Amino acid sequence: DVHDGQTVKAGDVLVELDPTMNAAELEHMQRDFIATRLDIARLRAALGDKENPLEDFVPPVGATAEAIARQFLSSQDAEIKSNITYIDRQLAQKKAERDMIVAGIDKLEATAPFIQERVDIRKYLFGRELGSKLQYLSEEQDLIGHQKEILVQKAKQKEAEAAVAT
Repeated sequence: DVHDGQTVKAGDVLVELDPTMNAAELEHMQRDFIATRLDIARLRAALGDKENPLEDFVPPVGATAEAIARQFLSSQDAEIKSNITYIDRQLAQKKAERDMIVAGIDKLEATAPFIQERVDIRKYLFGRELGSKLQYLSEEQDLIGHQKEILVQKAKQKEAEAAVAT
């Protein structure tokens, strides 16, 4: 053991490293290196000219069947997780769309009685020759448009519900 301020000569052991940690770290780095080389080989094969990329796949020297299988599983796992994340985002988006549609329907249904009342008043006034036929027809047109918009939004709601359910 060497202490602070101690005089040492050439050849004295200053630090002793744990060889088991270095060996484990080296093995881990070698596996990572082979995995990276396998990725490169897989990507080169995918970018190759052949219709079947497996024909272009050449595993790197030193890659065992186990390493190839591990890398394949790792790639598959990453792809599956990416797909799940994408699907989860789409599902959240569809749920938000559905919620917006429901809120729009609620708003349309809440305002429909007021439009109906305006139509009824215009019709009453027109029937007593106290109001314009043009104003009455305009209010009637607004009511019909409003009612049809509710139907359109309800159809969109069904579509959104189906998208969320699957």
